[in-house]
Amino acid sequence: MSILKICSEYINTKNYNILYNEIDQLLINIFSKPLWNGENYSLQRIFWRDFEQKAIHLPIMESVGVYIWGAGNKILGMDDQKLIYVGMTAKDSFKERFKNRYIGISKNKTEWEKQCNLALKIKQDDAAHLEAEELCFKYFSHRQKPKNLKRRIIGSLKFLNEGTENIWFVLLPIDDKGLIKKFEEITISVCHDWNLRNHKEPLINSKITKIDKAQYF
Repeated sequence: MSILKICSEYINTKNYNILYNEIDQLLINIFSKPLWNGENYSLQRIFWRDFEQKAIHLPIMESVGVYIWGAGNKILGMDDQKLIYVGMTAKDSFKERFKNRYIGISKNKTEWEKQCNLALKIKQDDAAHLEAEELCFKYFSHRQKPKNLKRRIIGSLKFLNEGTENIWFVLLPIDDKGLIKKFEEITISVCHDWNLRNHKEPLINSKITKIDKAQYF
């Protein structure tokens, strides 16, 4: 079942259990596949370092929708995987969203400000022991601060803690922009529960909405 059809099922039936179970199964399917190898994309995990040279050219990068950040050894299977963050983009394409927030482009002088690149810089500067507020001051006290700076630094520290060599993302394209926000909310709930069920640390989403199941029947 396609992502859009899953969303339509939710809208049409307002059945939380169907959507929840479909997304949960979607995670299992994603983890059962190897990381994207540079060819056609089919709901696979993409290693973040493959973005600039390879993944950025994928047609799916021009889409909007929901994305999941996670971590796990590239060789091991499902038990090694953990979910870190769920986000959405309904205005900018995946490509623009990732370029502006998460992964710097080499020719860009501010590439180090992006979340993945900042994780590498914090490691290089041996500054991982500092708190998020201290890192904000260290790197941005004399610069224009990017939007949601503290949240970005918290994400960088999480990526660093999990090992930047293990960080991946998954793209879930949804053409109907009216469905994206609700799909993100349910996906956050599913991923949050998945981590707990598999004895992983909670998501770093600033707000984890526990959906009231009663409103879906």
